[in-house]
Amino acid sequence: MLKSIRVLNLAVIQEAVVEFGPGLNLLTGETGAGKSILVDALGLVGGDRADTGLVRSGSDRGLVEAVFDLPPDDPAVETLLDRGLAAAPAGNGDVELIIRREIKATGSGRVFINDSPCTLSTLRDVAGMLLDMHRQHDQQSLLSREYHLRTLDRFGGHRSILDRTAEAFREVTAAVERLAELRELAGHRRTRMEELETQIREIEDAAPLPGESNDVAARRRILKNRDLLHEQLLRLEPLLDDGEGSAAGCISAAASRVGLLAELDDGLAPLLEQLERARIEVQDVASSLQDYRGAALPDSGESPGAALEKLETRAALLDQLLLRYGADETEVLAYRDRASAELATLNDLDGEVRKVEEERQAAADRYLKRAVELTSARKRAARRLTPAFRSGLRELAMSHAAVEVRFQAAAGEMVRSSEGKEQVLSPRGGERAEFLLGANPGEPAVPLAKAASGGELSRVMLALHGVLGKTGAAGRILVFDEIDTGIGGEAADRLGARLKELSRSHQVLCVTHLPQVAAYADSHHSVAKAVAGGRTRVQVVALDDERRIGELARMLGGKRITEATRKNAAEMIQAAGREA
Repeated sequence: MLKSIRVLNLAVIQEAVVEFGPGLNLLTGETGAGKSILVDALGLVGGDRADTGLVRSGSDRGLVEAVFDLPPDDPAVETLLDRGLAAAPAGNGDVELIIRREIKATGSGRVFINDSPCTLSTLRDVAGMLLDMHRQHDQQSLLSREYHLRTLDRFGGHRSILDRTAEAFREVTAAVERLAELRELAGHRRTRMEELETQIREIEDAAPLPGESNDVAARRRILKNRDLLHEQLLRLEPLLDDGEGSAAGCISAAASRVGLLAELDDGLAPLLEQLERARIEVQDVASSLQDYRGAALPDSGESPGAALEKLETRAALLDQLLLRYGADETEVLAYRDRASAELATLNDLDGEVRKVEEERQAAADRYLKRAVELTSARKRAARRLTPAFRSGLRELAMSHAAVEVRFQAAAGEMVRSSEGKEQVLSPRGGERAEFLLGANPGEPAVPLAKAASGGELSRVMLALHGVLGKTGAAGRILVFDEIDTGIGGEAADRLGARLKELSRSHQVLCVTHLPQVAAYADSHHSVAKAVAGGRTRVQVVALDDERRIGELARMLGGKRITEATRKNAAEMIQAAGREA
């Protein structure tokens, strides 16, 4: 259940807090008073994209916060836990859910669920399980056959079979695309095979090793500077460990003197050990340099120039490989492996085509099986929907309404099963559905666009949602924004009764201009504009019994409210209470 909504600095609303109860919650007020802004605020709670123009003039940000009480087994609670979001206890065994949207005038915004930041996608997943929004312009969606098909699938509970059909569709299209690639490849197979063979041979003849280009570059630097290195190494050897003037010799002499001193003072003995370690370190360095001179600058029979020329040739070959096949030798070798795999495929292209064709046919068989299941499910759902839909229309003063669901083949490419059966290939199955209405006795059922006036469309929508409401979870909150357009008289009273009936299994929030509808409210708020300090503000007031009579009297009689209109309003409320 939606407990409350708080709105700050949104359009003409500076601050408004509305508390809701179970059953039928009504919002009424003059045209332009700001009722639909509250519905827009609920839309933001549900994940609508935020328009920065909604932020109140002079404010840097707007805020909407909604508080829900949910039973612990509500699917939205499970989604919260799956997303790692806290589910706070409400104190009555239920779980409290607080959704907050912040909209900045600069264009950015933030979303919080129970004070944890989250994405708009997560918000839509959670709130989509709670709110079912129906707004002023939604009537036009009734004219869309795509909407009719979605509605039928929702009524029939076809989510699972729809997902399986879409999965099979993707498998078929993926196989078809792969076949097209292979057949295109077959057209220039010989040219491609020769190209791959040349590339593989070039790489294998070169036999690059991982990291080899870096190693060759280092060896080239050494050979280019061989004489300088040799000269400096020869100069270093006597300086380090070759005679009395060497570093090792000087350290040995110093150690002898410290040894004499240590005989006089034992505290100097550690210094003697340090000098000995230093002498050994210097000798190790000298030995390493001698080893380096022997390994890096060998006195072999090959001239340095010839060795350098070989390295230059190898470096050029490696550079060419890296330029063609990858950033380093590892990538070059990986390219060779891919090329070898492609060459193997091309060598057996006919076999690969046969394999993918078999996969495509198997996917097509799965698709047709699931599409047929979906078609059967839709026809069963249509047989259940039409009488319930017709009954809902009759309750809304369309007593002679006739309803049909007409199926037509969807447009698209045909797919054939291994048994020769054909079906349109589409992620939503092979047919389209259209609702037909016969609004008057003796008239054939025709598409809604031709059969229904504006007022009738409103009733068609409510009747349809009444049917859908009976198939949904009882915790789902239905929001109706002025769906009573074009309705009056007996139909208006029937509309109120229908909303009341829906509110027995759902919490219902409704914006209305009709006193006949408002008479059925369990909770009634009036919305009005006021001007203070040169700024327009919206006030939302919860109505007690006396104020509620006054509001219905205003809706009945306009600005001039008489005792007669008040009496009429009171009688309407009493009558609605008896009917409920």
